[in-house]
Amino acid sequence: MAHLHYALDLCVEVFIVNDDAVLLRMHDKYKRWYGPGGHVDPGEDPNEAVKREAMEEAGLDITLVGPADWTQEHIVRYFSTALMIAVV
Repeated sequence: MAHLHYALDLCVEVFIVNDDAVLLRMHDKYKRWYGPGGHVDPGEDPNEAVKREAMEEAGLDITLVGPADWTQEHIVRYFSTALMIAVV
């Protein structure tokens, strides 16, 4: 996805938990381990964005367990990346 603004990109990342394991993936560009995630599309709800990213990157249909009530306003105000927690 193209950058929305030269100084600000809205992104999400999810930590998918199954029993005592957390899913991480090697980031293609940065060569580091991260949870599935990516950019929030224009007008997209961050909760839906993180579900979409989990499906795109890991092929998983996830259920968010918190903080599931975040909106784009929360992300802009407090973080550049929203961290979400999910279960498989």
